[in-house]
Amino acid sequence: MKHRYIKTMCLVAFFDIIHASFPTGTTPLMIASTNINPFDMFSLLQTDTTINEQNSEGQTALILSVEFNRPLNTAVLLGHNADKNQENNAGETALEIAIEDDNFVLIQILSAP
Repeated sequence: MKHRYIKTMCLVAFFDIIHASFPTGTTPLMIASTNINPFDMFSLLQTDTTINEQNSEGQTALILSVEFNRPLNTAVLLGHNADKNQENNAGETALEIAIEDDNFVLIQILSAP
């Protein structure tokens, strides 16, 4: 548990220091959305991070959580008002990616009102 706390604090400190994104537009929240455990996302969502920010490929944290098959992260992001209708540069939404991958769990999460 202490390791996760230190890792999260490093992510938060990194975000606070540069308060920006990598050259590709990838943000710490996007990186956290691909992790198995959503713990890092909770800390980042407490900052003034932009949840629907897109990287150079048009991916958002929500889209990345779907691409990496992270249902819990997807639910957390939706609970923090991530835009499930936002499209990547290929014109795909998170739901369309889940459908393409035949990921029934994510389809249910993304289809919920």
